Amino acid sequence: EYAFAIVDEIDSILIDEARTPLIISGQGDIPTPLYGQANAFARTLKVKRIKETDNRSYDYTEDCDYIVDEKARSVSLTPSGVAKAERHFNVENLTSPENNTLLHHINQAIRAIGIMKRDVDYAVVDGKVLIVDTNTGRLMYGRRYNDGLHQAIEAK
Repeated sequence: EYAFAIVDEIDSILIDEARTPLIISGQGDIPTPLYGQANAFARTLKVKRIKETDNRSYDYTEDCDYIVDEKARSVSLTPSGVAKAERHFNVENLTSPENNTLLHHINQAIRAIGIMKRDVDYAVVDGKVLIVDTNTGRLMYGRRYNDGLHQAIEAK
């Protein structure tokens, strides 16, 4: 009778996977064409990339439609970008509550385009988007980005 076991890749299971929070979720509702529409729109926008932010207020309304803060890995539409979105999607006020879904899809599209990098943050294998673990560089099969980001990357 044996009193021990050898488990290959146990470090991956006990250490690497322990750092990754899991969110239990189910299948989404009906697929929406809004991801593709938001992606097509986002590709028409002019981007301004900043490396560091400070307490000064920046006025990028003249030269860009959205800002990518590379250090914080965040994106934000400028007033110019909001105006273009309102014209493109034929809405009166993009920031009003009834347009929350549209604004969310646009923000995820510019995040997918402006921040998420292929073969760094995600990889495409057999036509499927797979997350790349930032700590190990390994593909994370069966995992998806939340809040619509995964679908926005797929639309990209």
